[in-house]
Amino acid sequence: MDPIQLGILLEPPKEDETLPEIIPEFPTLEPDRSQLTGVEAEEFKGVLYEIHRRRNEALRIFTPLAEQERGFSNDACERLAIGGNRGGKTTWTVVEIARAVTGQDPYDKYPRTDGKCILVGRDIKHCGKVFYEKMFKPGAFKIIRDVDTGEWRTYNPNNPVDKARSNQAKKSPPLIPDRFYDYRKIVWENKKDEEPKTIPLKNGWTLYFFSSLGAPPQGWNVDIVAFDEEIEHPLWYPEMSARLLDNMTVDPETGKVRGGKFIWSATPQACTQRLYDLYMESEKVRGEESPRVLTLEFGMLDNQFVLDKAKRDFIAKFAENEDELAVRVYGKFALLGTRIYSEFMPNGVHGCDPFPIPEDWTSYMVVDPGRQVCAVLFFAVPPPWHAWAKRKIVYDELYIKRCNAKIFADAVVKKVNGRPIQAGIIDWSAGRIPEIGTGVTHEQQYAAALKAVKFKFTNGGSNFIWSSNDVKGGIERVRNAMHIVNGRTELVVMKGKTPNLCHEIERYAYKRLPSGLVTDEPIKQLDHSADCLRYGMMAEFKWARPPKRKAMAGYTTRLLEAKKERAKHRRIQDNPHGGSIKVG
Repeated sequence: MDPIQLGILLEPPKEDETLPEIIPEFPTLEPDRSQLTGVEAEEFKGVLYEIHRRRNEALRIFTPLAEQERGFSNDACERLAIGGNRGGKTTWTVVEIARAVTGQDPYDKYPRTDGKCILVGRDIKHCGKVFYEKMFKPGAFKIIRDVDTGEWRTYNPNNPVDKARSNQAKKSPPLIPDRFYDYRKIVWENKKDEEPKTIPLKNGWTLYFFSSLGAPPQGWNVDIVAFDEEIEHPLWYPEMSARLLDNMTVDPETGKVRGGKFIWSATPQACTQRLYDLYMESEKVRGEESPRVLTLEFGMLDNQFVLDKAKRDFIAKFAENEDELAVRVYGKFALLGTRIYSEFMPNGVHGCDPFPIPEDWTSYMVVDPGRQVCAVLFFAVPPPWHAWAKRKIVYDELYIKRCNAKIFADAVVKKVNGRPIQAGIIDWSAGRIPEIGTGVTHEQQYAAALKAVKFKFTNGGSNFIWSSNDVKGGIERVRNAMHIVNGRTELVVMKGKTPNLCHEIERYAYKRLPSGLVTDEPIKQLDHSADCLRYGMMAEFKWARPPKRKAMAGYTTRLLEAKKERAKHRRIQDNPHGGSIKVG
């Protein structure tokens, strides 16, 4: 059979197409074999075998986890696969790369032919053991025949049917089958230990393997760059970012951006600053539809393809080491020694369930102004005779993205709902920055906006009080407020009402130098609410007898008042000169 005809026959038809009749005497895939000559019968048998083999290739029978599928379908330029051991992050990475370089990505994010992929491990041995072994060798995952269909599928050890037939499970075929490359054309760094340097594929794609211990190549235009685990040389990320940018293309028909994709898979045991910075950048845009940086979080407990008993045994090994447990099982960053408020327990002594703040408690508002994010925390101070006396309760928050003074003022009025606010504290350094052109500071704009909506603090006017600018002193003050004395702490947060504050505090960390040395300078990312907390605790809020609260008019009250106003307006129109109107 002609090789071109064979290729057409093996190409899977599109949904709106039927399989073409390649040869007139072969109208279907199951012709009358009695009409075939010996050579034709052998050719046709080979075609059927090849179709069967391709149907059972690893990429076709792979079953993704929910988080893996989220990563496959997302078109973010940079994707971080962060997770603990056996969470599925490495499998996601190699499947995504294999799909891309073989032209089988179902979401069409990459060129189907003639692409370049750079794969970087800690050293070249790491590249061989992770990238090469998992993509070009059998066993990226396990497979088993389905009892109903007889077809191969992903093996699930927690499925009772699969578990009973565990002896029938076997390694999956290679993610990149040998039909895509010529083994003789592989360029090896160390052939004996199977550590590759370059692997060209028959479709024009080429895979290049590098050690992160050396400097990155310069001047290359690449379609995919994948890092695995921590990268040593500091120039790798900035250089590869530039190379990817040069190779992004736009499909003129669909407008879809192809190529220029970056992947970083890591268990953050010894987190580098670059990886952590990218993670924090993705946290800023969490929830957005098309983020530039997307973090995929893989935890062992979410991996249904790991035996439950194996999970329990693994967790038991680190039961007495919470930090190691968080990294290896839950895939959290190893912030041991870098996390600023490591003692913070929002689900423990530092947190409480939401409750209505009593009228005789004093409320304060703390503001960290900003155009990208404006953070506001609301503190309450109980009276001296209350059981919670001498405690500071953070009972609510605002976290306004793309903020201006008018948006801020409207949000504050709606949030406080008429509750008296004793005073407003604002970040001194950010509040005094003047706007280009007008020279008016952020503080003046925010105060004017509050005045425009007739909002006043109880201590008089709409002006703010400056916060302390002592960062180290403020951090120490917050730590003191978190200290547990007789089972209680000075600082308490309503965990259900302050999600952004709790989220930031758990990630608020000191900078780590490339040498590994931890500094005493906080990372200036995702710290808006954390800064507000520092300002508030440094202000040393006191209880003051609040004035009687004037509640905002409800919908019905406003409706009746509007009706009275319209009636009054009609009377004036009917009798513009005043006086009584004689009826009858």
